[in-house]
Amino acid sequence: MPLAERADLRHRERVFSLAGYTPEAHTRAAEIGLPLFVLDLTGTPQPVNDAAQALTTGGA
Repeated sequence: MPLAERADLRHRERVFSLAGYTPEAHTRAAEIGLPLFVLDLTGTPQPVNDAAQALTTGGA
């Protein structure tokens, strides 16, 4: 996927889960820069990969 498409994807898509992600999902998300979050017990999203962490710290 071209870099411009990945940058656009990072700004639009976010994925949330209650149960977590498979190793394959982590790998693919890292390849395309897709932010992954899990919801904690209070329903607050917690970042689980670098792309998600960048969004929460304002780095994206």
